[in-house]
Amino acid sequence: MKGVNLLNVNDESAGHSIPHFHIHIISRKKDDGIDASLTFTGAKQGLRIVFKKVRKTNC
Repeated sequence: MKGVNLLNVNDESAGHSIPHFHIHIISRKKDDGIDASLTFTGAKQGLRIVFKKVRKTNC
């Protein structure tokens, strides 16, 4: 194992129907073919706004 992705899903707004702690641990290596990126297209614009604010305050 060269790396790891940790994915935590918590609360109904994140897709849980029954409240509980849930985590995925995905072992990774280069070119393993796993796409563990988040694909929440509706949130992309919001993420861009947050990124710009963070970048502005940290420069």
